[in-house]
Amino acid sequence: MRIAAKKLRYAAGFFEPLYNGKTEAKRHRRFIEAMKGLQDHLGSLNDIATAPDMLAALELLDVHGAKDLFSADDKSKLLEDAAEAHDALANTRRFWR
Repeated sequence: MRIAAKKLRYAAGFFEPLYNGKTEAKRHRRFIEAMKGLQDHLGSLNDIATAPDMLAALELLDVHGAKDLFSADDKSKLLEDAAEAHDALANTRRFWR
């Protein structure tokens, strides 16, 4: 999902010059901002999911503080934030209308 969101944002950015009217540009900017928010949260979740394997592969799992990189403390909050970012994107008017 994170990679699909990245591709969508880059594609939307590519077409930005086609939407240069005031209303169109505003709609485009809102869409891009909503996409950025979703990408940020999905990236954080991806970091938590991949950190244990990466640290283990680098033999750094036992280093002091390493487990803080993927602690369960903030997973619920990150999931909630990602869901809110998704909702914000879903409620954003598409700029290509």
